[in-house]
Amino acid sequence: MDLDITAEQHDLLTLCALRTGDATLDWSLLARGAHSPEGLAALMDGQLHEDSRAATKNRPLLQQALTVGLDDARARVDDELAAAGKAGARLVTVLDKDYPANLRVIGNLPPFLFYRGELDQRDARSIAIVGTRQASEAGLRRAARMARELVDHDVVIASGLAKGVDAAAHQAALAAGGRTFAVMGTGIAAPIYPAENRPLAKAILDAGGALLSQFWP
Repeated sequence: MDLDITAEQHDLLTLCALRTGDATLDWSLLARGAHSPEGLAALMDGQLHEDSRAATKNRPLLQQALTVGLDDARARVDDELAAAGKAGARLVTVLDKDYPANLRVIGNLPPFLFYRGELDQRDARSIAIVGTRQASEAGLRRAARMARELVDHDVVIASGLAKGVDAAAHQAALAAGGRTFAVMGTGIAAPIYPAENRPLAKAILDAGGALLSQFWP
C-alpha cells in the first residue's frame, strides 16, 4: 500500500536523512525541535533553537546539509516510504497526536516510528519485560508470570522480539488475553529476526497488537 503522509512528516523524515559526508544529524535533537509545525519550519530553515552542546555541534552540519544534500535526502525518504508501504507499515512522528505519549517525556525520543498493527492509547499504561536470550527455564517462567499478572491489572506488555525472555513475555500476555507490542531492532520491512519468532510476530498482529521500529524501513 502507499503511505499517505503529510508534507510536514516528509520534511521531518528529510531532516533525518540529511548527511554531509559520513556525518548525520542527531535524531533526538531533531525530534525535540520538531514538536510543532513552527519548530519544524525553523529546522528546515537551518535554525536550531536548543541551547545545548548537541545543538552547537549539529547547527553547522544542518545548515551545510540543507545546502548541498536536500535533494538526495528527499529521494532517500521516498525510497524508504515505498519500502514501508510495500511491507504494509504506517508512520507516526512527533508531529502527530497519536505519537506514543510515554516517548514524549524522554530526552532521546525517536523523531518517527514505522509500525505494523495498531497503536492504542492504552499503551501509555505499559511495562517492558526484557531480558536475556539464553534464559533458564526458571527465568522464562518468571517472565511469563510477570506478564500474566500485569495483564490481570490491565497493563500493556512491551518487549523486543528476541528469543528468550522477550518471546516468553509476549506469549504469556497473548495467552492471558492481554495487549502486547514488540519493538524491533531492525527496520519494519526487514524479515522478522530471529526467524523462529515469525509466528509470534503474526500472533501479536492478529491479536490487535503492534510491531514498531525507530529505524529506516
